[in-house]
Amino acid sequence: MNNFDLWLEQPVTFSGGAICTRRDYIPEFTKDLEVFVKGFGYKFINLWKAQTVARWLYTIHIREFKQDTTPFPYEEPYHRDTIEDRAHFDSIINEDAIDYLFGKWQDCSDLSMDTDIGNVIRHEVLRFIWNYIDLDISYQGQLIASILYPESDSDTEYTTKRGDQYVEDSAHGYHG
Repeated sequence: MNNFDLWLEQPVTFSGGAICTRRDYIPEFTKDLEVFVKGFGYKFINLWKAQTVARWLYTIHIREFKQDTTPFPYEEPYHRDTIEDRAHFDSIINEDAIDYLFGKWQDCSDLSMDTDIGNVIRHEVLRFIWNYIDLDISYQGQLIASILYPESDSDTEYTTKRGDQYVEDSAHGYHG
């Protein structure tokens, strides 16, 4: 069993003495994040899965354990990533909204604002979510695209950086 799998099997405490593994609660937290962004007019790309969230949380835990203070190593966003899109995102999903989301998870020791790790996760969550938003199919992304590209009669002028998934997978050696 590798370190990541061991970490997933570690017990996490909840208020009232309940205990479960990370493998058990992370899928529920992932669903809550999906519902959360959907409530603000955003949707995630197909790469968004509980495994994605688990790896992000694991990386945060490892960095905290090592006391790594360098900037978090995020990948490039999987969308057009314009200044206008990000400003709109930040105005829609603000700190109060994040506080509400994490208030629902206050009972979980990993996500509690009473813990150092909970505070780091809360601090990083907007950046993480931003990278996995699908602006092409999200209402908010389409709204900004209609402002940026009012004469466009096709999606090609403002599509994502995702490109052809088969070609990208092939470049990583997944298709022979």
